[in-house]
Amino acid sequence: MAGLPRELLLLRQPNSSPGIELVLDFSRFERHLPDADLVITGEGRIDAQTAYGKAPAGVAAAAAKYGVPVVGLGGALWRDARKVLLSGFDATESAIVRDCSLDEALSDVASNVSGAGQRIASRITLGEKITSRR
Repeated sequence: MAGLPRELLLLRQPNSSPGIELVLDFSRFERHLPDADLVITGEGRIDAQTAYGKAPAGVAAAAAKYGVPVVGLGGALWRDARKVLLSGFDATESAIVRDCSLDEALSDVASNVSGAGQRIASRITLGEKITSRR
């Protein structure tokens, strides 16, 4: 399993649950969800495959048990990224908002992720304003 620390792989039994379930259990992720207002999860690129067994899908499924909205944050959003909105994600956001090379994107990660956070916060503020008018 790519992405899992070696120590966690050693704990994993044959025919056990997917890696993300092991990580969520090990980190006791769900204990934080009853008090959460929002979960932001991500990966390098959000695409249709994100919804099928990848780590962000496991995070979204856990959050859904508690009714916590989920934003999928990707370095990029692929053409088919909208499909994740049908599988537990409430919104998606890209860290990159312009055409650039991978090297350019990685050279300015902090600024790119910060900008994505600001766009997510703007959506929340807009939703609050709409809700308060009712």
